Amino acid sequence: MPAVTRLRLAGSVAAIALLLTGCVVRRPPATVALPGASNLPAGAVPESAADVGADTPLGSTLDAIFNDPDLGPVVWSAEMRVLRGQVLRLPDETLYARNQHLLLTPASTMKVVTVAAAAERLGWNHRFETTLAATGEIRDGTLEGDLVVRGTGDPTINAPGTEDLLARWAGELRARGIVRIAGRIIGDDDAFDGGRRGEETAGLGAGWAWDDLALAFSAPAGALQQHENVVELAVSPADSPGSPARIEIRAPRVAPGSASGVTLINQTVTRPEGGNTNIRLSRRPDGGALLVTGEIPLGAPAAVRTGAVSDPTLFFVQGLRTALQRAGVDVEGEAIDIDQFDPAVKQTLRQRLRPLIRHESEPLSTIAVQLMKRSQNLYAESLLQHLGVVTGGTGDTGPAAAGAVLDEWGIGGSRAIIADGSGLSRYNALSAAGLLDVLARLWRDPRHREPFVDTLPVAGRDGTLRNRMVGSAADGAVRAKTGSMTRVRALAGYVVAQGREPIAFAILANNYTVPSAEITRAIDAAVVAIAAHAQP
Repeated sequence: MPAVTRLRLAGSVAAIALLLTGCVVRRPPATVALPGASNLPAGAVPESAADVGADTPLGSTLDAIFNDPDLGPVVWSAEMRVLRGQVLRLPDETLYARNQHLLLTPASTMKVVTVAAAAERLGWNHRFETTLAATGEIRDGTLEGDLVVRGTGDPTINAPGTEDLLARWAGELRARGIVRIAGRIIGDDDAFDGGRRGEETAGLGAGWAWDDLALAFSAPAGALQQHENVVELAVSPADSPGSPARIEIRAPRVAPGSASGVTLINQTVTRPEGGNTNIRLSRRPDGGALLVTGEIPLGAPAAVRTGAVSDPTLFFVQGLRTALQRAGVDVEGEAIDIDQFDPAVKQTLRQRLRPLIRHESEPLSTIAVQLMKRSQNLYAESLLQHLGVVTGGTGDTGPAAAGAVLDEWGIGGSRAIIADGSGLSRYNALSAAGLLDVLARLWRDPRHREPFVDTLPVAGRDGTLRNRMVGSAADGAVRAKTGSMTRVRALAGYVVAQGREPIAFAILANNYTVPSAEITRAIDAAVVAIAAHAQP
């Protein structure tokens, strides 16, 4: 298992939790091991009460939800606190707690930690910077050298629905009189990887599921990236049964091939009319081609699938080269990654650079809204790796940088294990108590409260909570981060009722066997009960 930060477990409960989070089974076993219980037949749950708050009306309601026998075996970690002491510094009141110190897989609630650590170290006004520079002079409309673009991990460049920055930059260069680039388009991505070459899993988090790597939510992060490192594929039937289907890259407009970072292997087949469409994407863990398999019947509409690119840097520089050519700038050389060069060549090249364009992203306060409300994994991974770089390391040291923030806040390693920024890793582990400690810290800090709360989805209104708890006491009153992956559901945030003290809550569920929708309904029922309790 790759090394991850904050691995300082103590006690048998934490050890059991780590074992529970370290693997995935496609089919549940006949028995499920629960902390503090003997092996139970599937579907049986020990009747238990909360560690705190079981003797209150709210506690009784929550116990009934979490002990529902129809849910089968579920490992819960939950805690709810009234956040007091805004003026008088009174201690918080724990309304309810169940296994609150148990480390479980948090899924995307890990993004709470990522954004918190980045805001603390970088500040909400921090921006990513991308620069374009030339290695030679500009004479008679010709850039006599290479065009080098250096990035620091901005994940928002050419994001769907935003301005085409590559086209804008190409237009700016054309406006400066450049009609020809005699050299190459070079992507300098060393900000994240420190100049290492041959990394087969660069940009991917430790503990990511290999069978997700081709999918858009698992796009690898890089110092240079565009269009959120995904491509939209349209798969259409061929003219006759038995022939491979046609595959078109619709967005962004790049030609498939190794030079663009998007290599496709078409193993689809066209079937006779009347069948079902079934198109799948996959990729080997060492990167390489995007494998498209499955079938589509004659006459069927195009099936659209969104896949992750394997090489963000090549994807970026090829996109820039294409944009330049469309703007009327002839590019003689190829689009390449600076990692093709030895360190000495890189140093010489950088010493010759002449600045042309400097671009800054939107501030962290804006980017974090997209990150949290959409639960955008690439944004979270980019932010964590960027944090590692800004704090004096590389992209790989991002988890350690985030862990250092938690250490300063007094949130010990027994409450958090950080393996990545997005929550995709099965090596991540958080407890409900650890999440609440982070939420309480952010609420009490005047620098963080408003910008952080603004990032969270609002129940019944927007983001990943748009269609949840609609019309209930939680609708509009709950702001929280969702988390979901196989055998994992989680929700952590605040209940904010007018005229009442805020309640912070965290609920994590792991290793269940019922459909995930049933666990989500139970979590929502618990949060609605908390919201009803908070109403005047």
